[in-house]
Amino acid sequence: MKKSGFNLLELLIVIIIIGVLAILLYPSFRPAKESALNNEARANLKLIQAAEKIYKLEYGEWLYDLTYGVPYINSMLKISLKQEDTRPWNYSITDTGSGANFNATASRVVSPSDYNRNWSINSSLEEPVCPSGWCK
Repeated sequence: MKKSGFNLLELLIVIIIIGVLAILLYPSFRPAKESALNNEARANLKLIQAAEKIYKLEYGEWLYDLTYGVPYINSMLKISLKQEDTRPWNYSITDTGSGANFNATASRVVSPSDYNRNWSINSSLEEPVCPSGWCK
C-alpha cells in the first residue's frame, strides 16, 4: 500500500515557484501601496483640519506645532496619529504668518525619490492638495 502525500522534493519545488512568482510580482504592488499611503495622509490631514477647527472654537486661535512633533499634535488636538519611528509620514502644523489660518503638512521622504511627496491642507481647503506630480 502506497502512502499518499508530498515528498520533500515536491514541497521544495512548490516553495521555489511561489518565491519566484512573489519576486516577479513585487514591483507591481508598489504603486498600490503608495496609493494607499496617499489615502492615509489625506485622511489624517482631514482629521487634523477638523481637530484644528474644534481647537479654534475652544481656544480662539489655531494650534501651531512649532516642531514639537506628532506627540504634541496628538495631545493638543486630542487625536492619535502614528508616533512610531517607522511611520510613513511626518506631520507638521505651521502658522501662515497672519494668524488667520494654519497649514498642516504630511511629508514623505523615501527611496527611490520618485515617491517623495508633500500633502497639505488649511482651514479653507476642502481636500488636501499635493503640488508634486506623483500624488495620484
